[in-house]
Amino acid sequence: MTTEWLADDAHQAFREFCASLKPNEDLNEANTRARLIDEILFTVLRWDKHDVLHERYVKDVGYLDYEFDRPQCSLILEAKREGKTFVLPGQNYPAEPVPFGLIATECKEAAAALTQAQSYANQRGARYSAISNGHQWLLTMTFVPNQSVEDRLIYVFESLDAIKSHKFRKFFECFSPICIRANLPSQLLLDARRAPAPAKLSARINGYPIAADRNVLSHAVGGVLQLIWDAIDGDQDNEMFLRNCYIPSEPSEDMLQIAHTLLTQRASTDEQLAAAAIKPATRKSVLARQERSDREQPVVILGRIGHGKSTFLKYLRHVAAKDILSKKYLQIDLNFLRTPATAAEVPSFIMGQVQEQLKTYKIKFAEDSFVRRVLKPELIDFHKSPRGVLLKEKPDELAEAEVTFLESFTNEPERYMAHVMKFIRRSHHKSVAVFFDNLDRRGDDIQEQAFLRAAAMANDWGILVFVCLRPGTMQRSSASGVLDTMSPRTLVIPQPNIGIVLRKRFQYASQYAARTLPLEAYTHERFDDETERQLPEASSFFRMCDQSIHRNPALAKQYEAVSNGNIRKVMDYVRKVITSQHLNTHKIIQILNSSREYTLAAHETLRAMIYGPFIHFEPNASLFTNLFDIWHADPAEHFSRVLLLDYCQRHANSVAKYGFIPVTTLHNYMAAIGYSANHVTDTLSLLVNRDCLEGQDEYRDRETETPVLGEDVRITSLGSFHITTLVRTFLYMDAVTVDTPILEDETRASIKDSQDIRDRLKRARIFSGYLGRQVEHLTDTDVRRVLSDIFSAVANDITDIEEGSKTN
Repeated sequence: MTTEWLADDAHQAFREFCASLKPNEDLNEANTRARLIDEILFTVLRWDKHDVLHERYVKDVGYLDYEFDRPQCSLILEAKREGKTFVLPGQNYPAEPVPFGLIATECKEAAAALTQAQSYANQRGARYSAISNGHQWLLTMTFVPNQSVEDRLIYVFESLDAIKSHKFRKFFECFSPICIRANLPSQLLLDARRAPAPAKLSARINGYPIAADRNVLSHAVGGVLQLIWDAIDGDQDNEMFLRNCYIPSEPSEDMLQIAHTLLTQRASTDEQLAAAAIKPATRKSVLARQERSDREQPVVILGRIGHGKSTFLKYLRHVAAKDILSKKYLQIDLNFLRTPATAAEVPSFIMGQVQEQLKTYKIKFAEDSFVRRVLKPELIDFHKSPRGVLLKEKPDELAEAEVTFLESFTNEPERYMAHVMKFIRRSHHKSVAVFFDNLDRRGDDIQEQAFLRAAAMANDWGILVFVCLRPGTMQRSSASGVLDTMSPRTLVIPQPNIGIVLRKRFQYASQYAARTLPLEAYTHERFDDETERQLPEASSFFRMCDQSIHRNPALAKQYEAVSNGNIRKVMDYVRKVITSQHLNTHKIIQILNSSREYTLAAHETLRAMIYGPFIHFEPNASLFTNLFDIWHADPAEHFSRVLLLDYCQRHANSVAKYGFIPVTTLHNYMAAIGYSANHVTDTLSLLVNRDCLEGQDEYRDRETETPVLGEDVRITSLGSFHITTLVRTFLYMDAVTVDTPILEDETRASIKDSQDIRDRLKRARIFSGYLGRQVEHLTDTDVRRVLSDIFSAVANDITDIEEGSKTN
């Protein structure tokens, strides 16, 4: 039920409550006050009495009337159940909050009561303080950083009539349990949260973002490295590439063996059926054929995006099962990477591709002679039919009737193609295998429609169909009924070992550049003379990369983190790093040419990933997210991204839900710290969009889909890397300084742009110290400890770098 519906229901209850009041009832009488307040709280606003504590005694303060949301108190309401209370003057107050000073001037009793309520609330750690005399209600924040009590904003509801006629929605947003727990009043009461954040340092840098350009020599070397890397990456169908670079894990080896067995069994079965087709049918052969038909289903290659499903199929086709496929199969490859555009186009796309690729095998399915051979049994039956017998003596009419009869098949491509596939098995002695590749990179609607077509093809055409799907799509399709009547054979592809994959790729690149591979490895590359002269150095560089991964495992962990285990992304990020102007490739090659060894340091590759093609951190170009950026002039906003990732990281090993956390749980956690519901939603959406968190629909392909915040989220390897490693380093803190608004005028003025390492170390200390001071605006001790640990780690890293620079 939405907040709007709850507010409408509560408003109706409030109108009924007001109608029940006696005309001459003394609203200032103590018992009447108590009854009115209880009715409004429990009947109208629907507070659960178990969540509200009456008359709690607080040491050195006294009795407070209502404490809400125990044991984590969120609101204190001082109601003066007995004795004299406040009465606001008979005037209308605006719908917007007013300063405390105005109330103090117009009603000293109300100001005193509110001050007392704030004292109670401070003792109990409640975010909100309120007072009521039954028919008048006031609400304010208990504590607002850098704001005097006189300037604090207060919502005033001056009468029951005002609430009923035009202020009930705002009253509901201030006092209802759902809005208090969502921290909604804070958005309304804090001017700071509505004010925009000040300009970032980047706004003062001329030409920002400035392209990085270390030196011409490094740029030239990087160009050669990119040519080689792209040549290899674009030739992944090459058998030599697959034999050298595809390293199946033990589970993948099992899947390859199963796939090979399926192909062998299908070819054998098709041979038996083809042989049986020329013999008289027996009861046994008919039953065997029926049994085969009943169990035809696609073979699903299941794995997350980038885990190597496409490469698995390539390796299966060009290496592991090359013998059986080349001898006994026609292979049809359906690539869904770019087309079709919509789910409705899937059937026509599949049929068009099948027909085009059959032509490459000289299958002339549309020619008259071929059609008649395919449909020969049906044509014989037609001649024996009453119409065929009738036209036997009328050859012209019979010929026309034959064409009409044949077209009744060819005009229905799905039906006709089933006959074609049967004919291929019988006359060509070949089985047919169809591969649905890159289907997992499309939306659910296209995936589901394609899978339904694959199931129909496998069953109706009697062919073997391999389909790549994501686990989430499979699960949702089964739950929605799309797959509930099917039991497809499933081959699960696990995430490969990133370190091994990188090493094998670097080794292959080194051999490729050294020209030591067999000639069949060089099918597509064409390098000019200048590039050819630089190939030996490129070979040495790639060999150094291989050894660096071996000697420094942190490098592989970096690539795994930024890619969330997606091999395609890993290879793209490697290309960006080796061609980055932040990696001094010219210096590295000079060292290698002098017969010295070189090992890439984690900070070298990390710097290239953080800065991308620019000198300064640019949030849209960087692979990483600025966790300290803010949208408004609210100190607490600096830490909302950090705290959400920290919470998700601490619950990442939850076995019950595989690390998934309900978004409502995160809202409750953040509300208890002091964040509004809207801010938490915006922050979660940003972290999902930046791949630091993921929903139960898993990672989507960013080329075609945008992540959407769902009901549950969990931290990704990228998010985990942010909170456990990245945010604790000088390199990251130094980078995001230019992209973070500074709320303190003096600190903002002291932070300037510089490329000198000494200035940057000093600037990072200032920035880290500034963030440490903003932590004081948060009252939760656990939260403050988490943030303190982070800034201590940053300070230690800065000290280590300073000490290291003294010794060099």
